[in-house]
Amino acid sequence: MDFLRKRLGQLPASRYWASSLLLITILSALLVLFFRAWTITLYDAEIGGYEYEIIFEVQKILTTGSVYSDPGAPPYHFTQKTPVYQYLIAIICSFDKAYFLDDPIRLFRLNRIVSLLLSAGSAIFFFFLLRKRFEIGTGTAWIGALLCFGSFGQHYYGRMDGLYVLIFLLLLLVALSVRMPGFLKAFSLALLTSLAVFTKQSGVLYIPIVISLLAIMEAKPVKTIIRYLAFGAAMAALLWIFWAHSNLDVLYKNLVLGLSFGKSWGFLSRVLLSESFGPLFLFGIGSIVLLVKDRSESARVLVVLLFLTLLMSLYLLRNKGAGINYITEFRLAVILSLAYILEKANWGNRIIREWVFAIFVLHLSFVNVLYLFSMRSAGQWQNDKEAYRQQALVSGYVSENISEGEYVYWIGEESFYGNRLFRNIIFPVKVTPCMIIRNNPETIDFSLFLEQMNNGSIRYLISEQGNRALKDNCFGQAFHNYEKRKGFGRYQVWEWRGE
Repeated sequence: MDFLRKRLGQLPASRYWASSLLLITILSALLVLFFRAWTITLYDAEIGGYEYEIIFEVQKILTTGSVYSDPGAPPYHFTQKTPVYQYLIAIICSFDKAYFLDDPIRLFRLNRIVSLLLSAGSAIFFFFLLRKRFEIGTGTAWIGALLCFGSFGQHYYGRMDGLYVLIFLLLLLVALSVRMPGFLKAFSLALLTSLAVFTKQSGVLYIPIVISLLAIMEAKPVKTIIRYLAFGAAMAALLWIFWAHSNLDVLYKNLVLGLSFGKSWGFLSRVLLSESFGPLFLFGIGSIVLLVKDRSESARVLVVLLFLTLLMSLYLLRNKGAGINYITEFRLAVILSLAYILEKANWGNRIIREWVFAIFVLHLSFVNVLYLFSMRSAGQWQNDKEAYRQQALVSGYVSENISEGEYVYWIGEESFYGNRLFRNIIFPVKVTPCMIIRNNPETIDFSLFLEQMNNGSIRYLISEQGNRALKDNCFGQAFHNYEKRKGFGRYQVWEWRGE
């Protein structure tokens, strides 16, 4: 026993934790998986990142064939996002369109399942990125993959972010391939970059990352980079010819003016100074300092990744409306870098490297679990089946009585009304127009809505009990000439009564 105790005492403490770290990340990832499986069943229109807006856009595709419309005309909706993810969900729904349009909760559940599968796929690709491109050991690669999955927050529960980060990891796998011919690599990277841009506008920031990686990895980098840019330009030209040139005004209003919120440094400072995410930036900057000393090709790749994804995160986090999902690429680069420093670096003290990696794993695992409980304690997920039932009754009554060319306005924000009454609803999502009116009121002309407020074309208003003023709209003006018509539980239906 004394001999065993002596031998154990000679080992670095972090080495004891090797299997324990894997167990901790497994438990953390399983808890995240449990929560995500649970959220699939919830009767919540918002489980993160305005999910009901994504579903409304899918419904627009299924019924009109397009996700974009003039935000200055009914239904007064901004689609600020590029549409690949919404079309993916719509294509799946098209196999039984009536089934998914009949009850919106089916669309929500499909959306959440697809997002969960995309997150799982991203974790698998991240594992292969560690194993095949950086030759990290299997145990450490599994820890990295589990941290990757566990760190996907609510923006990955039912939005395009799950597809977006999967494309990012595919870009890295292709760019770092040493066997793929240059021509095929350039084409594949151009195609993936195009998919990224048309999944989320910030995908355009992947272009300098790809170019930098090609400059490091390729024997003839200039030739491959020119091919990559040429293929990308050709794809953009085809898009212009077959789609964009006839929709420029609508696209500009949605994708450019719809993001005219201005800048806010407050959220960026809160992220940098938070106990949950602030240490991530310290680990990342520390990794850059250490990796600069390493002259290997892999180390240079990681320095480029860390530096460019850090700049990308800082640039995006300063925008109004930014979310914590904007640090995802940087967080993945930090995980990659610390795994490489642990296993492949041939400099420094191994024991210190093991301790640093262990502390990072424990911190990120704790943050991933803490995030779930903090969201739950904040009342993020309610699972209010009774509200869903009452909203169905209200929507059924309105749908039976409303005529074509008449509209309904919901006085509130997060609900299923925009998805149940998607054919007649106006302002299904009020956050974007409210922010635009507050920060840049000259951007979009909403004068048509101001006319409709009191001329009868908005036939029905829906409100919760206790709301008497009927003033909850983007312009803060009251609706007139409406009388209460029906009540369904906590909800009231008001109808235009004329002058």
